[in-house]
Amino acid sequence: MAADNVHFRILDYIVFGALLLVSALIGLYQACTGGKQRTEGEWLAGNQRLSWLPTSLSLMVSFISAITLLGTPSELYTGGIMYLYLAFTHLAVMPITCLVYMPVFRRLLSISGFTYITQRFSHRLALIPCVVYIIQMIIYMGIVLYSPALALNAVTGLNLTASILTVGIVCIFYTVLGGMKAIIWTDAFQSIVMVLGMLTIAIAGTVKVGGFSAVFQINKKGLHLEAGKFDIDPRTRHGGFDILFGGMFSWLAIYASNQAQIQRYISVPTKRQAQYAIMLNIPGLMFLMLISGYCGLVAYAKYSLCDPIKEGNIYKADQILPYFVMEHFASWPGFSGLFVSSIFSGSLSTISSGVNALAAVVLTDMVPSDKLSEIHRAYLGKGLAIVFGCFSIAFAFVCQFLQAILQLTVSLFGILQAPMLGLFTLGMITRRSNTAGAAIGYFTSLILQGFIFGGSQIRKYQSAKIQLYNTNCTEYHNFTTSQTLNQLQQNHMLYGTYTSPSDTGDFSFLDNSIFRISYQYYGFVGFFSVLIAGFMASCVTNLIKRGPLQPLNDNLLLHWKDITCPHDYFPYKSPMKSLEICPANGKKSGHFSETKI
Repeated sequence: MAADNVHFRILDYIVFGALLLVSALIGLYQACTGGKQRTEGEWLAGNQRLSWLPTSLSLMVSFISAITLLGTPSELYTGGIMYLYLAFTHLAVMPITCLVYMPVFRRLLSISGFTYITQRFSHRLALIPCVVYIIQMIIYMGIVLYSPALALNAVTGLNLTASILTVGIVCIFYTVLGGMKAIIWTDAFQSIVMVLGMLTIAIAGTVKVGGFSAVFQINKKGLHLEAGKFDIDPRTRHGGFDILFGGMFSWLAIYASNQAQIQRYISVPTKRQAQYAIMLNIPGLMFLMLISGYCGLVAYAKYSLCDPIKEGNIYKADQILPYFVMEHFASWPGFSGLFVSSIFSGSLSTISSGVNALAAVVLTDMVPSDKLSEIHRAYLGKGLAIVFGCFSIAFAFVCQFLQAILQLTVSLFGILQAPMLGLFTLGMITRRSNTAGAAIGYFTSLILQGFIFGGSQIRKYQSAKIQLYNTNCTEYHNFTTSQTLNQLQQNHMLYGTYTSPSDTGDFSFLDNSIFRISYQYYGFVGFFSVLIAGFMASCVTNLIKRGPLQPLNDNLLLHWKDITCPHDYFPYKSPMKSLEICPANGKKSGHFSETKI
């Protein structure tokens, strides 16, 4: 980067250090108060007494990682506003999660969502998605830790190794000491930092560019506000329909089947509070995604005539927001530190949630409950959290040698999560599904997803993108808004408005096939392939057996009263006295204070 003033100052380090210090102190406080995190139930689920408001904030930021905070601005910078359709998918995702999945998971009376697969199908089948989930989350957490560290290192000079180790160690520290209570409250604190950081950049950047009117006019002239071109072709990347429809299943897979999210909405006392926690994510997530996307539009308004990627100042679009901040606001005391804090807050929230979730999966689904006491299981869980945290840090360093496949690994995360959602749904909505059918459906989905994904990487098709220019890099800083608009018009006539689609080789047999499907549809394909293949295989195996269906616990099925009843509904029976219950006759049976998981 050419600018001499682009580096971290002392006050920036102080602001960033304050984020880490407050997070660590929250963990220390939770370790010294209440039950002092001595039991498995308290450490993993806060004894089911968590407040719904901080739990909601924790749900919101668990998967709004640093990748999202850097990736959303870059998507709008390079491709325009169409990507923001994704924010509106939450209008469907949250109600579906509330009404369909959350009530069934709360009936499990277990910390782990994978217990559902054990009770509905078999323990052997449950172990397979458990192992897949562990591998997936370790890889994902490593990327979440490495990607922002790399982007910020390239732009700000922040030491890569020190960033990874410091953030990783602090995250493990407060997660192990404070358990779920510390995670919830640090997530709440970090969500405030994330919003404050992105909002500050949006406001300061708008002023720097020349006001909201300038941002709007330049982006409109640069074709970044063309949200009306709604393309239903599944091969179109970010055509509108793929984001709204396909993206909905990707987010639904996260909220309705990821252990980190399930663990939160079963940790609040009542179903009503769990509903509040989930539904509050609609405005929260929409605001974060919209403000992050707007930052990308601000960056484009500034660099519409001098793209830093084409100039060689940065080498990928994910670095556009750090570059913008450091070039124009590095001299502002503490501004860069606030920005870096907001980005790494996304990493801290994701890693702490993931580490705790992995410990819960192993403890609940892989360690026999009768072998250890509650206290010893808590110690084992803390040890597992340390191990998984170290694995994530180690994989973050491995990522240095795998830079070419980082984006592929992030896509792989979505590919693996949707089949889990399909497996849960298959068991909840039909009595005829059995273990053999569920296994066939799950593996069919994984194979099909892998086949599509592998073909797409062989083809490496690049769709047309909005043209970015570097024609006026020596003088664009002094251009007025009207001069910028006139120059953009000239560039459109001289160089065109869109880049041409490109291939890496001659693979004509893959040209118009399923391999060119938008990555946004991976969740849709993974979900429905499990349902279709699993149900068909179950029907066939039931016919082969020629016997009556095996008895099934009604608590494992979705019921109409799960949707209509405001309290936890047990159609079979409730062996637990911690929940407000709607029995089969529809009358409220009372609320009890005793809590035991």
